[in-house]
Amino acid sequence: SLILQVLNISAFPSPLPLNCAYLGGLELHGAVWVMRHGALHDTLSHKPCPLPLVLVQGLERAEDPARSPHGPQSSVSALPVYNCPLYRDPQLTDGDWILSEKNIVTHIPLPAKLDPVLCAQRRVRLSCTL
Repeated sequence: SLILQVLNISAFPSPLPLNCAYLGGLELHGAVWVMRHGALHDTLSHKPCPLPLVLVQGLERAEDPARSPHGPQSSVSALPVYNCPLYRDPQLTDGDWILSEKNIVTHIPLPAKLDPVLCAQRRVRLSCTL
């Protein structure tokens, strides 16, 4: 299993544990990421918002996420979690690109100040260039 955690920093911290990787260059559409709250917020803007680095940590099935060197998974917060779909950047795709399940790379759990149902209805999503 994996732990995904949005870091409240813009540069790669060091040292990186052996079982971790960073995801960078992600853009958030349909919402904004507010670092001070560490959560998705509503927005009126149609421009994408950069998401800070995401730490991905692989765990063995018996390992306890609360004992991770980076602390427990962000979903432990009191905020609801939206499993935000991550799409490959549509500008890099040939042909007709649509927001469908087949174009989703993965889902990233993000704490949200919005109802996760509303996020889904608004098609809040992440995009990346792979």
